[in-house]
Amino acid sequence: KSFWTSFRPFFDSLLKQRMTEAIMEIEIAKKLFETYRIGAILILSEIGFTEQILMNLARKNHVVVLMMQHGVPYETEGAFERNNLLGFSPNFSDYMITWGNMTKQYIESCGITSNKIKALGSTFYDTLFTDTLAKEETILLATSPPMKDLIHDNLVETNEKYQHAIEKICRIVTNLNHKLIIKLHPSLVDFDIDSLVEKIDKKILIVRSGSITPLIENCKLMITFDLSTTILETQILKKPVISISLKDYDFGESEIFKTKACISIGIEDLEKTLNRIMTDVNYKNSLIKAGDAFVDKYVSNKGKSTSKILEFLKQL
Repeated sequence: KSFWTSFRPFFDSLLKQRMTEAIMEIEIAKKLFETYRIGAILILSEIGFTEQILMNLARKNHVVVLMMQHGVPYETEGAFERNNLLGFSPNFSDYMITWGNMTKQYIESCGITSNKIKALGSTFYDTLFTDTLAKEETILLATSPPMKDLIHDNLVETNEKYQHAIEKICRIVTNLNHKLIIKLHPSLVDFDIDSLVEKIDKKILIVRSGSITPLIENCKLMITFDLSTTILETQILKKPVISISLKDYDFGESEIFKTKACISIGIEDLEKTLNRIMTDVNYKNSLIKAGDAFVDKYVSNKGKSTSKILEFLKQL
């Protein structure tokens, strides 16, 4: 049974639109190289549409391309293929700037030569290391919805489990009389949680856009799902983190959990763990201390990475 007759008009339209956009972006990129003397190009991933155009033009114009680490990946052997498909490894870039030596060692283990990787730190987090704010007014839930590029995450069961976890977190935090803020993931579409949250507590605030940093600064602790880059950011700001384990991609155990720098529990243990952190100061401080130790290992040039990267760029 062929569905080509029904599918073709939509496919033709999409193809023509995308090709027109591609031609326009290629021409704009060419103009950039003709107009300006470009010394280097910084990218965050090698699979982006614009990035691929610029990488090809950079090679033709003998311009250096540097890929900057943009998040905390599963730094495991089992996740190598997916990381590679997501453009995390510098296969075409001349250099990769990692946040620290842990990622550098992982990229080397994936077959990338050592002199191509520079552990210079994260410009995104420079200001966080000088932040002295330590407010503790809310509990923050940073959602991390199922990734649609994985078959497992498109299962009805996976999405129901995710929704159930959010509902249970809302009920637990509300019953413990804490103020909850939910920060939705910026790049992925969450299910419509408004009606769900309103049934539990209309005072729960849902934040759809903007930086998560001020919300972390203002929280007592953060709750998230599985591995998330927000865990590292919360640890830099010296707040405890609870990661709810929902999915197993068979990638292996991430370093952040392997080193016990972050609590990873099932949703059934959340209330007990949350209560302990809120009532046991020594336990809370031990979690913050473990987070500090992980940050020290994971991030190089804390608060100074921007100047270090600029120094490296000047040498090229």
